[in-house]
Amino acid sequence: MDDITPNCQAGVDCLVPPLTPAGKNIIELRGLLLSLRDLVDPGTVCRLYGVTLEDLKLLAAAEQIINEINPPPKGQSEEPDG
Repeated sequence: MDDITPNCQAGVDCLVPPLTPAGKNIIELRGLLLSLRDLVDPGTVCRLYGVTLEDLKLLAAAEQIINEINPPPKGQSEEPDG
């Protein structure tokens, strides 16, 4: 099994489409927000990163999908206390 090259790396039809530049930016932004969440507020990260409204919409859609696939543990929420 170790000698098998995945289709995507072998140039054969890949079932996973490549990320668009916008998708790559959103993955990078999400990583920054998560890794810096205890140090810097999200608004500062977004300003420094030059986040657009379209970026925020894509990030919100990605977060919704992630939470549907992997919901937070019961009793925990990613929503701020309100």
